Amino acid sequence: CQTPYNPDRDRQRFCQSCSTWFHVDCMEPLPDYPSEEVVARWATLPIPKLLLESLIV
Repeated sequence: CQTPYNPDRDRQRFCQSCSTWFHVDCMEPLPDYPSEEVVARWATLPIPKLLLESLIV
């Protein structure tokens, strides 16, 4: 949005990827479930040995 920031009224969040501030009210809420892209990235992550050892009791 192009609305000027009003510190008495607005809350903003900073995006480290694009170095831009966004009004919280203008942002879309996050989904309650992970996207397929996120799940695909999780599936390719290596599982730490310590975690595996804790599962094998």
